[in-house]
This record gives sequence, structure tokens and C-alpha cells, in this order.
Amino acid sequence: MYKLNGVDGYFVLRRKNILPRIFFPNFEDENAESTENWFRVLLMLFCPYRDESTLKSPFNSYEDKFNAEFDETTCDPRRREAVMTLM
Repeated sequence: MYKLNGVDGYFVLRRKNILPRIFFPNFEDENAESTENWFRVLLMLFCPYRDESTLKSPFNSYEDKFNAEFDETTCDPRRREAVMTLM
């Protein structure tokens, strides 16, 4: 625990290392598994979540969740544009 200079307060360093996840695009239309993985990666990058197992709920697939999340009628146009540049 370290005391902050000039203010009342402390901070604690992390004890556990955090490993970043790096994703590279690998989208193949004819391969269903790779397509599903592509939409999972996009959701992980652009949608907040706490647990990866709940990322696609209440939908049956990551693609369905992605289409619902980035629907043209309900999504902020700037957010949608940022995501669609990756497709």
C-alpha cells in the first residue's frame, strides 16, 4: 500500500498480472465456426461484459447478439461505423 502525495488516500499495486488478449481477423464465410468466432471477438472488443460466458445471452449465437447490438435503427451511428470498418 502506497500513500498518495498531496492528498489523503492510498493505492495498492496489483498482485496478479493481466495478460492482454490480442485478436487477428480471421473471417471465412464458408466456415461456420470461424464466422461465429469472428462475431465473438467483435463483441468482446466493442461490448461491455464481466464474464465471457454471458456475452451472448439471451441469444443462441454470437452473430445474433452482434446483429441485435449493432442494429441500424437502435445503435449510435458513430459506434456502428467504428465496428463496421472491421468487417
